[in-house]
Amino acid sequence: MRIRFIFSQVFQGLSRNMAMTVSVILVSFVSLLFVGSSSLLQMQISAMKGAWYDKVEVSIFMCPSSSSQARCPNGEATQAQIASVDSFLRSDSLKPYVKSFQMETKAQAFKLQSRLRQLAHWPQCHRRHDAGFIPRQTG
Repeated sequence: MRIRFIFSQVFQGLSRNMAMTVSVILVSFVSLLFVGSSSLLQMQISAMKGAWYDKVEVSIFMCPSSSSQARCPNGEATQAQIASVDSFLRSDSLKPYVKSFQMETKAQAFKLQSRLRQLAHWPQCHRRHDAGFIPRQTG
């Protein structure tokens, strides 16, 4: 008997204060929406961090002799500067973070850059777009 009375009083109070009831429901919905979306976002960030954390590549470009950049006031990078970067990458402080690295000479970098430029302007790449087409290497 008391339960019926309690429920009838609750229903009367809610129906009398309809604006307050709607605002409480909306605030509860929005707050739970934020909690759920932040939880899903945190799970996605953790998954992406696990997937990409060990796949980071860093490129270090030294100043060439023909550079007019403000970052290169002393001109071309000296052998001492190149050796300093090499020893820093091999140091014990970076050992846990650097899995491997390779140094390229200017000639090697130029050869790779010209090869990539050739592939970018290769006319067959623009004509054929099916998945089975893989260009063969030349040269």
